[in-house]
Amino acid sequence: MNILQFLLAFTILLLGTGLGYAAFAGPSGNKQLNRRLQAVRFRHSENTTDKVEAQLRKAVAANKPTAFRIAGSGSRTEALALRLHRSGKSWTLQQYIQTSAGIGLAVALVVFLKTGALVLSLGAGLLLGAGLPHMAVNRAIKKRTGAFTSKFPDAIELLVRGLRSGLPVTETLGVIAQEIPG
Repeated sequence: MNILQFLLAFTILLLGTGLGYAAFAGPSGNKQLNRRLQAVRFRHSENTTDKVEAQLRKAVAANKPTAFRIAGSGSRTEALALRLHRSGKSWTLQQYIQTSAGIGLAVALVVFLKTGALVLSLGAGLLLGAGLPHMAVNRAIKKRTGAFTSKFPDAIELLVRGLRSGLPVTETLGVIAQEIPG
């Protein structure tokens, strides 16, 4: 092993150790101390500026979105189920997962038989198995949203005309349901 290879290996090892330390070191003690002192100052201060700042911090902290919160969903599976519902199709979560797995395995098998490269076939299978169903659901959602957006002004116009003519709200909504499909 010559000196260049030794220096390259040493540099990679040193960078890996530094990144590992940075990843697992945790928060700085000084930052934590300052944050606690500032919280005490906000809590016990008579200054209105400090009180307003404390309320603002509480409001911002309460409004921070948590991970995977999409329109009321609490997890990735709930978000996916919500996306499937928004698409307007009668697909279930299990059907979506089975379709994704089937496409992924089929693509991986075909690519592996063509090229003989295992890693390439797994990557292509994962990419297309996860990507194609996702794109299909996206397209269905956009199509349904576009149809709603194009029909919405007509429905509002019918609603206004029906209410102005003196029809009750329930009858007006019934007329709109008959006139405008979907």
